[in-house]
Amino acid sequence: MDHPEQATLRDGDLLLRRWTTENGEELLARATFLVEWRGNVAGSVEVRQLSEGVGSLSWVVHEPYRGQGIATRAVRLVIDFAFSTLGLGRVEARVNPLNRSALRVALRAGLRREGLLRANVRSGAQTDDTVLLGRLENDPAPGTREGFTAMLDSALPLKRAIAQGVLRNERGDILLCELAYKAEWDLPGGSSTRTSRRRAASSVRSRRSSA
Repeated sequence: MDHPEQATLRDGDLLLRRWTTENGEELLARATFLVEWRGNVAGSVEVRQLSEGVGSLSWVVHEPYRGQGIATRAVRLVIDFAFSTLGLGRVEARVNPLNRSALRVALRAGLRREGLLRANVRSGAQTDDTVLLGRLENDPAPGTREGFTAMLDSALPLKRAIAQGVLRNERGDILLCELAYKAEWDLPGGSSTRTSRRRAASSVRSRRSSA
């Protein structure tokens, strides 16, 4: 019996082949792909349907192929497949906060950090936290300016202004505070608005007047 041709996803020298059952059938609730890089099996990536319109991502890259961006590229391909072919509206990943490489892969693939599940994984007497990351179908793509900024906003504290110089008297009162603002591309957390700039400038003038 001839098996149907395996579904494949490609990004340059990276090829993903969808895993099928022994009789050639593709599992509807789970899509598992073998990751091949330059003709070598480098790992696997999977999206599994959790509920209506929601999928869970998992991936593994073998030791010799780590640190070369393979996992990020593979996860991006499968996310696109999940949205365009499987019809999912959301994908998510749950990562141990100590697994920094997996966190980097998820963020670079366009997932946003959404929260921390405390002590939700138990192994014997040990409990571990889990970082929840997610991406919606209509979220900006990770390679765009909007997607990059959204990723930073989800992972880093918001910052709006930087105090470049502060002058205090002997009592510690602020006599002068010079502020500098950066555009959202330069500063994680986004740029300051005109309103916030006016408020900050007014605050500085007020402190100068009261000094």
